[in-house]
Amino acid sequence: MQLSLKDNKLHYTNCGRTFADGIAVNSPGMVTFEYAKRYVDKIVTVSENEIAEAIMELLSNEKFVVEGSGAVPYAAFINKKFEYKDDEKIVLIVSGGNIDVQRICTAIAMGTAVKIHKN
Repeated sequence: MQLSLKDNKLHYTNCGRTFADGIAVNSPGMVTFEYAKRYVDKIVTVSENEIAEAIMELLSNEKFVVEGSGAVPYAAFINKKFEYKDDEKIVLIVSGGNIDVQRICTAIAMGTAVKIHKN
């Protein structure tokens, strides 16, 4: 979507395997693209490591089991992918529990490694 909005035309990409499989599309649909052109101000991206870290932190700190797609907003927030003022209220929609145990284990391992590397 980011490239399609930048160039104002639909692009096809190969998403590959990702924690965020619920939002991974090879090409945005025309209706979605038109809405995004009209209403989206900015798109930020996060890495697989950042998604894993978000899944791990939400599970560890908040006791939320969240699928990768649902953890993306939190990943963007904790990795400072967008600017906001200190007194500004931020709302993150964190949703979806469609994640299997193996993916949770992988996310915990990756997220822990990311956290250690940051410190």
